[in-house]
Amino acid sequence: MFPILLASSVDNPSMDDILKIVIVGGGILIGFVAVVFGMVASILKHRQMERTRREVAAYVAEGSMTADEGERLLRAGRGPAQS
Repeated sequence: MFPILLASSVDNPSMDDILKIVIVGGGILIGFVAVVFGMVASILKHRQMERTRREVAAYVAEGSMTADEGERLLRAGRGPAQS
């Protein structure tokens, strides 16, 4: 009996069936896009943090900044929770 109901539903879907498919598909798409954008934002953030660390290390190496100043500068960017 179930295959007969399934076949009739596939051949002639109602507007409710189509609406359910669109809602579920849209939700999955929105979730996927949110995950992808979150990953890209995280990658860009970490890349910029590493670039900053390298620049500070270069300033310390050339002598235009002391190691203590460089350490304070890098620690200031982390915020109070990560000190």
